[in-house]
Amino acid sequence: MQSPFEETGLEELGVLIVDDNRHFRKVARNLLRALKISRIYEAEDARSALDALKSDAIDLIMTGLVMKPVSGIKLAEGIRKSEGKPYQKVPIIGMTLYSSFETIVKARDAGINEILAKPLSARQLERHIRGLIEDNRDFVKGGSFVGPDRRRHKGMRYEGPERRADEPIGKSGAYS
Repeated sequence: MQSPFEETGLEELGVLIVDDNRHFRKVARNLLRALKISRIYEAEDARSALDALKSDAIDLIMTGLVMKPVSGIKLAEGIRKSEGKPYQKVPIIGMTLYSSFETIVKARDAGINEILAKPLSARQLERHIRGLIEDNRDFVKGGSFVGPDRRRHKGMRYEGPERRADEPIGKSGAYS
């Protein structure tokens, strides 16, 4: 039987998996291999992740959100606020069993590009990786936020009371 992932076009990516659970790192590694990604790096905590990021080989970070002693959310905040570092803008996929609204908002506000609920599937992972490549959102700095633009739809403007002062009010009335 032929694999549905014969040629994914993702083969050249360098992916760093950060999770304090060795078993989950193995699962994530196997899913990436199913996508024909072979440049896979692993880190069991935030400190070893930052060491791995010193290499220019990392194109994508996949991190667990709930880790000890430093969470994936804190790791993402540190990466996004690392002014002048080459890895500051590397896309980050957060992975969690706890996909509560609060967790998702914290992850988004930390500069994480995408959130995936565990357990992962190869198709789900491929879809999110392709989404990051094909719809690479602008990197913005504003107030205390540093990270990918949270607005997914270009041209749509928020018209509420917290609208950015320099952003004209659009006619769409929608915001995402």
